Amino acid sequence: MKQLLVFDLSNLCYIGAKSRATNALPDVELYYDNTLRYLRAQYRYFQPDHVVFACDHEDIYWRSRIFPDYKAQRVDNEFKQTVRQVIKRFKVEKKNVCLEIPHCEADDIIYGLCAFTDFYVTIVSSDGDFEQLLSERVRLFSPTRCEFRERSKDINFDLFVKCIRGDTSDNIPAALPMVTRKRLLEAYRTDDPISYLMQRYRLQTNFKSDFERNKVLIDFNAMPEQFKGSLQQAIQQFFDLCTVPTPTLRGK
Repeated sequence: MKQLLVFDLSNLCYIGAKSRATNALPDVELYYDNTLRYLRAQYRYFQPDHVVFACDHEDIYWRSRIFPDYKAQRVDNEFKQTVRQVIKRFKVEKKNVCLEIPHCEADDIIYGLCAFTDFYVTIVSSDGDFEQLLSERVRLFSPTRCEFRERSKDINFDLFVKCIRGDTSDNIPAALPMVTRKRLLEAYRTDDPISYLMQRYRLQTNFKSDFERNKVLIDFNAMPEQFKGSLQQAIQQFFDLCTVPTPTLRGK
């Protein structure tokens, strides 16, 4: 099976920049060179057959169309502006290995590369959201921990908990705040966890809609079919245009 190395470009550019950040003003050239050195070192270490840099699209994300407050809490500053210039330069100079899809984040692209190809995939990112993709042929290397993340014993339960509690880093609110993991495990083990929680806590119907919204935003497999289809097609076209052999594509 061919080895595919996937870099979460934005994530790694921020990590590279932070490792060189000082009291001096942010510097594009410094950040860019430091990021390149790290990426080259990772490429030499993993020695993949193919490499892809997953990029965030600059247009509005599909998640923001569903939930306008998605990531809306993030404040811009000079450091972030400089890193965005680094990312933009990288995408221009390394465009043959950069994959960017309209309205998609790098997360979506990495999900698609895992779901719609038969590569043995190594993801390089500090983003824990990718833990839900781990399998016998997908592994996740954390550049901040310098180690591979371990597969969860029950990723479906972990996703259930996260969809209930939301994700503050992405400004996704909790469907049911202040509930213990023990209580959620009780609900998860029933035939209908959502109905169980609604009855136990006397919740209104908006709890169910909030949970379903969070599931679409958080669980890669819950991505709307229209976006899955566009994602799969774009990945196919990307490899068709590459000089590397096209991998076997999986269905949605």
